[in-house]
Amino acid sequence: MRAGAQAVRDGEQAGAQRGPGDRRGEVVGACLGQTAGGEGFVRQLAVAPSQRGRGLALALLRESFRRNVARGYPAAILGVDAANPTGALVLYEKAGMRVHEQFTRYDWTPS
Repeated sequence: MRAGAQAVRDGEQAGAQRGPGDRRGEVVGACLGQTAGGEGFVRQLAVAPSQRGRGLALALLRESFRRNVARGYPAAILGVDAANPTGALVLYEKAGMRVHEQFTRYDWTPS
């Protein structure tokens, strides 16, 4: 298993613009990925709420895919809560991902 991380600092991403109150050099997005079983796996993707809607998450995903392909892993997977209120599902479809499998998770907590 191989892991990698990438971060976007404000002003570094091509096409990104500084927003009100942004501090130069502040990390505004990050993607943590790994490869296992012949596929890339997006373990975590995050963009600061104040920076959403600027294309940073899509750029991070695409860079993760590019790095995986360069390492010989042409496919990528991730898991997401279907009720995620951040628009993640639309983002993943925009990045070219498609639903492969859905499941229901049950949890039990002692009383």
